[in-house]
Amino acid sequence: MAAVDEYFDSDGVKIRYVEQGYGEPVVLLHGFTRNIEHGWINYKLFDHLSELYRVIAMDARGHGKSDKPHGDVYGKQMYGDVVRLLDHLKIESANLVGYSMGGRMALNTTIHFPERVRSTLLLAAGAGRPGDAVELWEDLQDSLTSHGQLHPLMKVLWSSRNPPSERQLAAMNANLMEGNDPLALAAVARGYWELGVTAEQVAAIQTPLQVVIGEEDAAARLDADRLCDDSSHATRVDVSGADHFTLLLKPQLGNYIVDFLQQVG
Repeated sequence: MAAVDEYFDSDGVKIRYVEQGYGEPVVLLHGFTRNIEHGWINYKLFDHLSELYRVIAMDARGHGKSDKPHGDVYGKQMYGDVVRLLDHLKIESANLVGYSMGGRMALNTTIHFPERVRSTLLLAAGAGRPGDAVELWEDLQDSLTSHGQLHPLMKVLWSSRNPPSERQLAAMNANLMEGNDPLALAAVARGYWELGVTAEQVAAIQTPLQVVIGEEDAAARLDADRLCDDSSHATRVDVSGADHFTLLLKPQLGNYIVDFLQQVG
């Protein structure tokens, strides 16, 4: 089956999705600044999974080829888009796989719309709280609005013991900002606190739940630890030699995803 590349209206925002394969539906949700290509297709994960499943990847609002509004239409609306995608495709429930920000979207969809979710797999993500890193997200909003830069976030996600140089920050920023609208990303950052969850909300999840985290991912490990502490049935895979960015480069990641989907299928 050739990939279908389409759009749908999600509460007034045009959202792009790509669909390929047959069988049980799996929805892929990418991270902040990324898109379908740079989140899934370029890492061969989309093709790998579509050999076994009906795979749908979505450009989150503010990203990729989806609309990029500058107003306060992010936060809760971002996981609302997941449900509206399922409605558009007439899918009763699906497996969700989310990386970083996409993991926050997947976890919130699971909490607020449990009947629409068969299983939840989080990559480089976990149970972040609503009040976490308020200063970071405020600094990021200012940096994106004033300079079109991701520097505050890059410094947090940098895995080396030594802080990144200005040259390294500039190179990373150029790569991650390619094709992005800084004011739209600033708006995403402004509403990011709405993607936080409480321990009680995670504890109430009955859906099969797993987190895959890089052993060197200092930024997301706390959230992964919280997820496993909050949920009595959540499982965990720690990937050696991987940080927040390089997790997607690990060749075994596709197998981890398939193993989880087969266990819960």
